[in-house]
Amino acid sequence: MKIFKPFKYIPVYSKKIIRLFRVKHRSEIVWNELIKLHRKENWNFGLYENERYIRTTFKDNDNELEFNYQVTEDKLVFRSAIAVDFNEENTNDIMILSSHLNSLLTFGMVRVNIDDNYVEFIYQGDLLLYMLYPGIIHSNIGRHFRITSDCYWAFSQLLKSGEEPVFVISELLKRNQKENEG
Repeated sequence: MKIFKPFKYIPVYSKKIIRLFRVKHRSEIVWNELIKLHRKENWNFGLYENERYIRTTFKDNDNELEFNYQVTEDKLVFRSAIAVDFNEENTNDIMILSSHLNSLLTFGMVRVNIDDNYVEFIYQGDLLLYMLYPGIIHSNIGRHFRITSDCYWAFSQLLKSGEEPVFVISELLKRNQKENEG
């Protein structure tokens, strides 16, 4: 017969329990975790203390992609630039491609700003989750990077080749299928 030992779980959950008592300070806790992660990974980043905002770049093949992370009162916001200053005559195709991408995404969304000719990928996560499980910040940054990379590739293909958005999506899906198989 096994004896249940409830006290062996206390060290594992004590940090989470303590953090739950500090739930009003969740934005401060997550902000500190975000900074700690960037320093631990030795990423180059700019820090904007007053806005609780971090700007960094990651390389994807030969491209440097810009990423922004902001801690608000109740959300951690992940943003990345996909297409900046696109030509207005491409607006319809860009809107169609973003619609196709958004229908496939289960994490985040592609936003098009037609006033500034700007496309971004954005995800917002609840601070309570990141406060209790800070490791999820790292995994969501990785996930955000991979999706941004795919979106960047798709919009680059659209703008460079002038292909129809449906063909770009088809190529992206084939490309991802090959990567998953190989």
